Amino acid sequence: GTIEQRVQCGSIGGRRRISLDDVDTGAADECAEIDAVHDSPRATLTRRRRAPDAHDLRAEIGQDPRRQTPVSAGEIDHTQIFEQFPHFPNATSPPARPPDARPSDARSTDTRSTNARSTNARSTNARSTDEQEPRATASYDHPMTDSRVRTILDDLRFAEGPRWHDGRVWFSDMHDHRVVSTDLRGDARTEVVVEDDEPSGLGWLPDGRLLVVAMETQQLRRVEPDGSVVVHADLSSAAIGSLNDMIVSADGTAYIGDMGQRIHEGGEIRPGRTFCVRPDGSWFVAAEDLASPNGHVLTPDERSLLVAESGAGRITAFDRAEDGTLSDRRVYVTLRPAPDGPAFAPPDGICLDAEGAVWVADPIGARVLRAEPDGTTTDEHRFEGLIPVACVLAGSDRRTLVVCAAADWKRDVVKAARTGRLLALDVDVPGCGKP
Repeated sequence: GTIEQRVQCGSIGGRRRISLDDVDTGAADECAEIDAVHDSPRATLTRRRRAPDAHDLRAEIGQDPRRQTPVSAGEIDHTQIFEQFPHFPNATSPPARPPDARPSDARSTDTRSTNARSTNARSTNARSTDEQEPRATASYDHPMTDSRVRTILDDLRFAEGPRWHDGRVWFSDMHDHRVVSTDLRGDARTEVVVEDDEPSGLGWLPDGRLLVVAMETQQLRRVEPDGSVVVHADLSSAAIGSLNDMIVSADGTAYIGDMGQRIHEGGEIRPGRTFCVRPDGSWFVAAEDLASPNGHVLTPDERSLLVAESGAGRITAFDRAEDGTLSDRRVYVTLRPAPDGPAFAPPDGICLDAEGAVWVADPIGARVLRAEPDGTTTDEHRFEGLIPVACVLAGSDRRTLVVCAAADWKRDVVKAARTGRLLALDVDVPGCGKP
């Protein structure tokens, strides 16, 4: 048999499998307890050691030779991949929920007003209190494969880009044109409405102002203290396709993925890129030749950036310099498809935990999974009839995995029925870094 040795590495760590024959009995006695992992026959040998530093973290992300392989989007057959990937037209999605599966009091009336605005109390054009917020629900009336999953909110159109910020989960209800925040009990409120576009990635400047990606106008917008929404950076002169996810560092530097194609229009699929937007709104192309860059993650020391390449089934790492530039591109995780699912696993939204593993929303496999740097899948959760598209580790201890899911992704389908959900389940290893 095998056991797994867990070694802490700063804010990030790793596991490696070792034979029981390799474990010295005396050494094992000096280690912490061996306990079951996820009720499986495997065990975890936890070794006590010094509190590691940021150098160890960088070693975990960047120095493992298995993850130093340079990558190029040119290696990928995009045509075959994107036929399977549900962010693009002509893809097959799980069946929509039957009409009678919706809660009886679900509301679908579109009551948005006509201008982009914030619900900040200082704003004169705040959203009307008569408009309906997502509903908090104590139970879920649609069958789940995992009984541990609970619903924070339902009655959403299409939740994306969740972030844990100031004790609340913030996310974009993309096809409802608004940014929503909620606590983990479901006390929700609409924070911003973006009437002329679909919001996606979220982040904050050091002074607390919210940044919102406007996907199709290819802009990064900023919410001012008075509630007005202004353009922070206009990337339309260089963007190839729809802008999508974003991560923002502590100093206000934003990284935004350009998908390489207009998501809802189809057309030619080209390699995407990641933009870097400085706090003052100036910008440059930080990385090119990416296979549909989606979720972005910053490690706790903010010296490494991870990018989910949806079109390549992998997560790519970069070193990050103080001026925001990226270098030393390498593969961090290559995802393994589910044994009983499609032969391709495209990462959508991602988040990082304190052992260096990545939680990944896999919309093709209709699952969220925890992938270690060697590609091992340690945990997997499925949602019958729902597509998970993004996740974040939330809560005061960051051990609540919050998942954005819906019955479909297509704009016309989700506008016809509010199947979107914000789901949650508890996990063992806390989150770290951003988001």
